[in-house]
Amino acid sequence: MLLVSSLMFAHPLPSTKVNLKIKNELIYGIATMPVHELETATKRELDSNNLDLSFLREYFQKHIQASSPNQTWEVKINSIDSFKEDDGEQGGHHGVIEFLTIDFELSPSKGDLTEPFVFDFDAITHEVVTHDVEIFQISESNDDLEKKKLGEITLNIQSGVFDPVEIKLDGPIQKTQTIALKPVDESITDPKTISNKMLSYIGIGTFLVLGLFGIFRSRKK
Repeated sequence: MLLVSSLMFAHPLPSTKVNLKIKNELIYGIATMPVHELETATKRELDSNNLDLSFLREYFQKHIQASSPNQTWEVKINSIDSFKEDDGEQGGHHGVIEFLTIDFELSPSKGDLTEPFVFDFDAITHEVVTHDVEIFQISESNDDLEKKKLGEITLNIQSGVFDPVEIKLDGPIQKTQTIALKPVDESITDPKTISNKMLSYIGIGTFLVLGLFGIFRSRKK
C-alpha cells in the first residue's frame, strides 16, 4: 500500500485548473480536470462520447460554491465537454490523458465582483486526497492575455481536509485608448513656404512703420 501511495505522489495526474475572468458584470470560470480522477471520485465510468450531462451538472452544482459576508452567490453550469491531450508535451509521464472542461459562471447578488469571496471547489478532492485545484485569474490588456495565480486548494496535512481559498479578483483592466493625431501639414515645415511667409511679415511690418513715420512728420509740421 505504501508503494502505491508513493507512486501516486511521484507521478500524480495533472491537477484541476480553474480560470476565472470578469466579464459583463459576471465571473466566468473554466475548470479543466483529468477524467480518470473524476471517475475515481464519482465511482462511475464516464464515456466521453456520451457524457451523462444530467449527472455531471448536478455533481458540479454541488461541488462549486462561492460565498461572502455582504452578498449571496449563484453558481450556474453552462456547458460540459471533453478533450484528449498528451501530457508529455508539458513534461508529464502519463501519455494521452482525457480531460473534462466545465464552463460555469458566478453571479453575486449585489453585483460587487471585487469583494473578496470564499471559493470552494471540491470536485474530485472530496474523494481523492492526492488531487489539487489551482485557481487563476485571466485578464485582457490591449488584446494580450494575462494569467495570475490566485491560490490553490490542497490537502491540509494537519487537519486532513481541503480548505477553500479566499479570492480577491482584480477589476477589469481598461484598455489603453489610442488617440488619433491629425497629420502634420507638410507645407508648414517646407523651407520655401517659411521663407515666403517671413518676407510677407517683413513687408507688412515695413509698411506699418513707414505709415506711422508719415503720420508723425505731418503732425510735427
